[in-house]
Amino acid sequence: MTTPDGTDGQPSQETLTRNWDELLQEIRVTQTGVQILTGFLLTVPFSSRFGELTNFQRMVYLAVLAGSVIPTGLVVAPVAFHRVLFRERRRELLVESANRFAIAGLATLAATLSGVVLLCVDVVVGRGPAWVAGGSARDLLRCQTEDALGTGVTRADAAVGIEQHNAILHGCHDRAVT
Repeated sequence: MTTPDGTDGQPSQETLTRNWDELLQEIRVTQTGVQILTGFLLTVPFSSRFGELTNFQRMVYLAVLAGSVIPTGLVVAPVAFHRVLFRERRRELLVESANRFAIAGLATLAATLSGVVLLCVDVVVGRGPAWVAGGSARDLLRCQTEDALGTGVTRADAAVGIEQHNAILHGCHDRAVT
């Protein structure tokens, strides 16, 4: 397809190379965090308190563990794609696919982190505050993700949601104290 300025509408090799390099840098940061989270979660069943978890907490733990493995695969996938597609001179497909996998990995990581908050607060404080904290984490991470992508929830919407969660949390705390 030719654009009005006479170009074919395709990104230049220089642009694709820059996009690929930037994407790799972002993946490196994400991959390190996801691997640390997964490694930590893999040690949890071997701790002395694991036997004290409720069935609900064990199910949340298993969901969070699976949730940490999925983004690991998603953020590693672009490296495998690079091995397969690099010699075929398919950089545009490589950058587009890697970008999609990175976004999916970040979205999965956000859901996983919300689950981690839910589990930790449930163990330490209790179920009511855990739902509030997990929901607040979800809302905050969703807002950041959608803000970064330029869609959906605004920061003002998230602030209102966090204020509502805080009010609920204070209500739970007040009932627990009295």
